[in-house]
Amino acid sequence: MHTSLVTYSKRPRDAHDVAMTTCPYCESESACPHLLLIVDTTFRCAHGGPLYEVFDKRWQTLWDAHGEEAGFDERRHFDELLQQVQALADTQMGSGSEGGPGQSSTYRRFYCASPERVARAVKEFGRRAGGANRA
Repeated sequence: MHTSLVTYSKRPRDAHDVAMTTCPYCESESACPHLLLIVDTTFRCAHGGPLYEVFDKRWQTLWDAHGEEAGFDERRHFDELLQQVQALADTQMGSGSEGGPGQSSTYRRFYCASPERVARAVKEFGRRAGGANRA
């Protein structure tokens, strides 16, 4: 069962605090063994977590292959990747960061109930990379 909690913070973003939320499993306010992925949904980029590199590579490959095409819907394709992550995660949380005009972002963090589930999710997402990036 997937749950979604949304919290918003007016704290400024810095390199160590990307729209802080608390882990629903261990209550950590920083990276923890339950964290799968942190994504900035406003600017459509990944920011951290064990799935970061695989997710970022898939998004970049998709963008490089189709980003300049006339009918390419960036938001839709990014959201499709996020749906794949959501299907592997146990929980997701949202947060917002206000950094001034044009600098505000909305973040989503995906968590798994155990470090073992995080490892399985990373492996599964990597396996799905083969045919999942078609536009």
